[in-house]
Amino acid sequence: MNRRVQNQIEAAPIYVRGISVDARQRAAVRVARVLAQGYRAYHGGNLGSRTELADSSKDYGGFHVGTSKAAEARIAEHVEDELDGPFYIYTVDLRSRHPYLPAGRILDEKYHADCTVLDDIADEHSLARWRLLRAGYDIVPYVNRWEDRGSVSFIVLDPALVVLDAKRRYLSYRRNPCK
Repeated sequence: MNRRVQNQIEAAPIYVRGISVDARQRAAVRVARVLAQGYRAYHGGNLGSRTELADSSKDYGGFHVGTSKAAEARIAEHVEDELDGPFYIYTVDLRSRHPYLPAGRILDEKYHADCTVLDDIADEHSLARWRLLRAGYDIVPYVNRWEDRGSVSFIVLDPALVVLDAKRRYLSYRRNPCK
């Protein structure tokens, strides 16, 4: 990997400032450029192996990745849901040939219409994911409303794009036995 691409991968997380269509279009342009060059993202979960991680992409519309803070928040949510660990933060290097940016803008979980699109993609029984793959889309970027609010996260539709770092960081969250 050349130095310029490595520097881009190590770049700061992408955040969308503002709610205007113009702000979302500017973010879409930046996301497409960054994804073409390579982007480092993170996935938080309680999977123990890379094989289990790859299999998880079949659930909930694809493999979800985002900022390190978003991955940690996702793990904290699992703990609140009383799932058992251990929990890991996986480093994921992404490249996208064709991100899904409808009308040249990034989807945003703050908007009902965009949530409907994202939920349709995430529904494992929906044809939306299949249609996007058939049309050549490989990643669905979106503004995350829940974990690391305002950051850009991604649903990876094509698992071939995911390059997992062999290293993973263990988090020792424990359930509250008093709950």
